[in-house]
Amino acid sequence: MSAEEDNESPNENKMVHAFCGVVIFYIDKEWVLREHVLNLIPLDGDHSGRLVGKLIFQRLKKDNIAGSLLTSAADHASSNGPLNWTVARKCAALYPEMASMRNIQIGCGGHCTNLVAQKITGTLGISPKPEEIDLYNEAHKSPLVYDSAVDSLVIQEMELMAKEAKSESKNASGDSDTDSDIEEVGSGGSSSEDASNSEYEEDVGSDDDWVEAHLAWKKVKGAKKKKALKIFTPVDKASHLRHPVYSNSSPVYRFTQSQSTFYALKSSGKPPGD
Repeated sequence: MSAEEDNESPNENKMVHAFCGVVIFYIDKEWVLREHVLNLIPLDGDHSGRLVGKLIFQRLKKDNIAGSLLTSAADHASSNGPLNWTVARKCAALYPEMASMRNIQIGCGGHCTNLVAQKITGTLGISPKPEEIDLYNEAHKSPLVYDSAVDSLVIQEMELMAKEAKSESKNASGDSDTDSDIEEVGSGGSSSEDASNSEYEEDVGSDDDWVEAHLAWKKVKGAKKKKALKIFTPVDKASHLRHPVYSNSSPVYRFTQSQSTFYALKSSGKPPGD
């Protein structure tokens, strides 16, 4: 039999329950692969991998299947490493003729899948045999297995998208000049629409230009919409509703009806603006 374990704990701020799920796999006498949920173990207090591993082993031993365990799989979560190691160690100590700590642990299902696929393709002569070269490990020696920036098909698609976005932005810029009243605010404080439109009139010269062109097209598309209302914070509302009137060099604040309403809402506990 093979076992697969995993822990599930909700967000700490909303944690109500925590469980460990155990699923076993085996081939029956009819050569049919079976999958069976063995247990859903509630976890209280200590969620360490060693403690959960002991609970899993106790259930395997109770069902008389600890001696039949060939593999114990878990993902690479921080607690699943000690969990898997504990299950493997206890099974190997109890049934040394059936299990070994070195062979029983499987931490990455992707590697196992790749080994099976390479075994098939190696037998067909399409790839090296896994006993000679492990292609999974060879691929992971590189810092980045796949880089879209050097993929010719991806580059062609990005260039095409950049051209289409640039064409759309030029066609829409003429319509947006007459009915646009949106003012884009940048990191420097403010910027005009003409300045923002100039960004997407540049030629595509790098891999990231299509992103800028697409964003510029979205800006022009949004320019046709009405100007969005500014959302005032309570501080902004208080400062705008108070009008200083100077008399004999001493400022006297005259409160309008809106200012009175503001403080009435504030004293009632309702957020200003509702």
